[in-house]
Amino acid sequence: MRGRDHEDMLRLRVANQEWLTPWEATMPPNTGQSLPTVSQFCRQSDQQVGRGLLAPFSIWVDGELAGEVNAYAVSWQSLCSGMLGYWLRAEDAGRGIMPASIALATDYLLGESGLHRLEVNIMPHNDASLRVMEKLGWRCEGRRADYMYIQGKWQDHLSFATTVEELPAGGWTEFLSRP
Repeated sequence: MRGRDHEDMLRLRVANQEWLTPWEATMPPNTGQSLPTVSQFCRQSDQQVGRGLLAPFSIWVDGELAGEVNAYAVSWQSLCSGMLGYWLRAEDAGRGIMPASIALATDYLLGESGLHRLEVNIMPHNDASLRVMEKLGWRCEGRRADYMYIQGKWQDHLSFATTVEELPAGGWTEFLSRP
């Protein structure tokens, strides 16, 4: 993502704020930190991409920007691992777009980019995201108590992961297209 992409993504997120708010991380009190401004966020993101610590993927539906998949907290050396976060505009939910988008990103990240492991963490009542992991068949590694601060409190998350060794023949994209 570059320049105008950040602005377009921000507009899309604002337009879908009500849909996304229940799942959005917030800053816990008493940390002395605040969320970055939009310009700070864009600058930090670009720097992380340049250092190989973030890999953003835009999702386009019918020629329109519709969401994104992000590999973040990427760690190289002996770990070669990253976390995935994702979101999609409300009007495209339930159409199979997100599983396909994650499959494409995963195939690239565990293939060409050289990562070994990817992880996704989902709030237990986020049925749509749980369904995405079910469709993809990622391994559930269990519950993480008080994992992330969301909407004013620490929230448990279910952790899902996949590795290069678990990559289906032909990749996750081909796996989804099988009958």
